[in-house]
Amino acid sequence: MNEGAINFPTFEVGGWRWARYVYSGLFDNDKKLKDYSKEEWHNLIYAKMKLKNQDEKYPKSGDYEGILPRFKRTFLKKDSRDITGKNAIRFKEVVTQGVCPECKGGRLNPTILSCKIREKNIAACCAMQIDELHDFIKDIHEPSIEPLTDATIKQLDGLLAIGLAYLSLDRETSTLSGGESQRVKLIRHLGSSLTDLTYVFDEPSVGLHTSDVHKLNELLIKLRDKGNTVLIVEHDPDVIAIADYIVDMGIGAGRDRGNIVYCGDLAGLKASKTLTEAYLSTKLEMKNLYRKRNGVSLSLSDITLHNLRSVSVEIPPTYNDRDNGSCRVGKKFPDSGINKEIC
Repeated sequence: MNEGAINFPTFEVGGWRWARYVYSGLFDNDKKLKDYSKEEWHNLIYAKMKLKNQDEKYPKSGDYEGILPRFKRTFLKKDSRDITGKNAIRFKEVVTQGVCPECKGGRLNPTILSCKIREKNIAACCAMQIDELHDFIKDIHEPSIEPLTDATIKQLDGLLAIGLAYLSLDRETSTLSGGESQRVKLIRHLGSSLTDLTYVFDEPSVGLHTSDVHKLNELLIKLRDKGNTVLIVEHDPDVIAIADYIVDMGIGAGRDRGNIVYCGDLAGLKASKTLTEAYLSTKLEMKNLYRKRNGVSLSLSDITLHNLRSVSVEIPPTYNDRDNGSCRVGKKFPDSGINKEIC
C-alpha cells in the first residue's frame, strides 16, 4: 500500500482516498498484495464496515468501504461524461460497457420480462418509438387496467404534442439534447400535484419544428395556470409572445454586456427601439443565393445510434462564401437606431 498498490487516479499515495486504506488499521501497509490472506483481500476489495481500531490519521467522516463499492459509488453510478481529465483516461482503460447477456439490455429480471401483452414484454414496449407505443397501448381494451392505460396514454399524448414521437422510453437521459430533456421534464411536471414552484427553462423550443412551437406554448401556459412561476430563456418570437412579462438583455455579449434594455409586455417591446424589437419587426426573406457543389461527397453508411436505424446519407461538399473573408449577405435593421449588421 505504501508503494501505491491501488493504480488509479485519486487513490495515489498521499491522497485522501489512499489514506482511508492505509490508516484503516486493517492492513500491514508494507506487506505485498500477493501475500494477503483471504480476509485481507476481502477487506481491501469488497468490505463495508464501521472501523474499531483505525489510526488517528484516518479521515473523520464516513465508514470504511472496500475499493469496489467505493469505485462503484464514485464512478460507475455517475454519468461517464462527468468523469474528466486523468480519471476519464484511466476509467476507459479499466471499465467496459456492453449489453447484459441475460436481460439483453432490458434491465429487468427474468420473471418480469416473461410477462407479456400480445407477445411484447415491458422492455420491448419501452424500445418502441413513442408514437408506435401510443398506438399499442391505445389498442389494449381491458376494463380492469383502464385507469393505468388512460394515464399512460395521457403522458404519451403530451410527448407527442411537443414533437418527441421519434424517441423511445429506453433512451438514457444523457443521450437527449438539452431541448429534448427539458420537454420530457415539462410533461412529467404537468402530471405532478405540486404547485407554487418556480421552473426555469433554457430555450425549450430548440430542435422543435415551427409548427410544434404552439404546442409547447400550450404546455408552458398549463404549467403556469397550475399556480407555478415559469421563467423562460428564449429567442423564438412565438415563445416570447406568450410571456406575461418580458426582460430583454443586451446589447451583445461579453464582460461589459448583459444590461437590461427593456422590461414590460410584448406591446411595449415592439415599440422599444431595441435590437430585439428590430429583429421582431424585420420581415424574413427566402434565401436566394446558394452554395455550389464542389469535389467529392462525404458518405456515411449504416448509421445506427439512439433513434437512428441503419441510416445512410451523402453530404455534398460546397464552396463557402466566407472563405475569402467576405459576408455573403449583409443586412441592417431599418429605423432601429442601432448600427448593427448581421451576416
